[in-house]
Amino acid sequence: MMRNLLLCLAVLGMLTFSGCEKGDDDVNTNTTEQPSNNDNKDDKEENTNEDDNENGGENEGNDNEGGENTGEAENENGGDNGNDGEGDGDSEEATDPNNPLSSIACANNEILYITTTGERCDFSEANMVSNTYENGVGKITFDSDVTEIRGWCFHYDTDLKYIKLPKSITELGQEAFSLCFSLKGIILPDGITEIKKRTFWNCHSLTNITIPKSVTKIGSEAFCNCKSLENIIIPEKVTEIGDQAFAGCVSSTSLTIPKSVTKIGENAFVGCTGELFINCNISNSSGADVIFTGSFSKVVLGDDVTLIGKNAFARCSSLESINIPESVTEISDGAFFMCSALTSVTIPKNITKISKRLFEYCSSLTNITIPEKVTEIGDQAFAGCSSLTNIIIPEGVTEIGNFTFGNCSSLTSVTIPEGITEIGLAAFEGCSSLNSVYCKPTTPPLLNNSAVFRDNASDRKIYVPRNSADAYKASEGWSEYADAIEPYDFQ
Repeated sequence: MMRNLLLCLAVLGMLTFSGCEKGDDDVNTNTTEQPSNNDNKDDKEENTNEDDNENGGENEGNDNEGGENTGEAENENGGDNGNDGEGDGDSEEATDPNNPLSSIACANNEILYITTTGERCDFSEANMVSNTYENGVGKITFDSDVTEIRGWCFHYDTDLKYIKLPKSITELGQEAFSLCFSLKGIILPDGITEIKKRTFWNCHSLTNITIPKSVTKIGSEAFCNCKSLENIIIPEKVTEIGDQAFAGCVSSTSLTIPKSVTKIGENAFVGCTGELFINCNISNSSGADVIFTGSFSKVVLGDDVTLIGKNAFARCSSLESINIPESVTEISDGAFFMCSALTSVTIPKNITKISKRLFEYCSSLTNITIPEKVTEIGDQAFAGCSSLTNIIIPEGVTEIGNFTFGNCSSLTSVTIPEGITEIGLAAFEGCSSLNSVYCKPTTPPLLNNSAVFRDNASDRKIYVPRNSADAYKASEGWSEYADAIEPYDFQ
């Protein structure tokens, strides 16, 4: 400890900020011996062997919490750490019932903390007056109000368990608390407007956090791989959520997104679980290929939602149900692609187009009602829906796309409406249980190839208007199925 304090004193002349700032030296955190905080807190770059993979990646090689002697019980029961001073700002002091520091007053020139070791952290700044640890609580005191926590300030402080920031804070720097493996709770004041890139990256133990209502932007990977984070509520003023902002939050039980959000980054919620409540339009304005891919079991959309963007819920393999409100007027390509647990969905009545690959490989989807206003069904829209047993295509549809119902192996019956003029390539190919096709058009629709009804049930019949049976049997493409065509009296 004395060596660390001497080192801190040696660099006092180099540090002039009211918050914290780190130096530029590189550090390799994959060392056999756990480095001290003082050796690592001056680092902006580290070699963590943590690729930015789809699930946020993680490196726990240095997640060494050590013993606990924090005196938390005393503080949870209102124990005093000797600080009776209230902050001087006008904003209301933030609270967190799960944080033992919540009930302890924090002046604007102080930072309160608890460590896993029950000892003070190795921390030093040019304007720091003292750093004490008494009655299980650490207190860093400065000679003036603290308004900013600079980038990399507490980066890789593996002993930090709880922290409370004063209400004078308005800015958190990039990676301010990244790799704080033991950090379980932090109290952030209102006044902060942005959670910057990787601010809480790989805070593996962080279970709950109240994002201040003043925040308008959440940066890329801000909470990436916070794998213990449970309830995530995004404030009403947030307009932008960056790439992989909450990726790898595998313990999340619920996630709420307000209607103010206009931009959601790629893979922003990949790996998240639980229930998802969305009150904003789900668009790809950020250019993201995937938006909500994760393990959400339930999705509820608010009444203000009008758009579900391309690939919005693609590969949400745990999604069992989704409530789509009548306010939705557009659902884009691949929105529910490979939602293999989705059993049923109600499409709003104002939808006019079933987009390409919309429900492709939704292998648990057993039934679906296509709204009467739909006029177009895109390529592969229901391909691979192997549990779908029957489908009624609305009268307003004029064209069925390529492989639209391909490999719907449980589909037994389909009704093709009178207005259909063209049926795409292999539209019903591989529907191995399909035995009844009711084709209402009096003029045989154009078949793009002879594979449209290939590999159907061996006893499959195609029922056509009685007076058009001969025309169907003689028509190009349809003639391949002449033996299966039967005259039928449609009502």
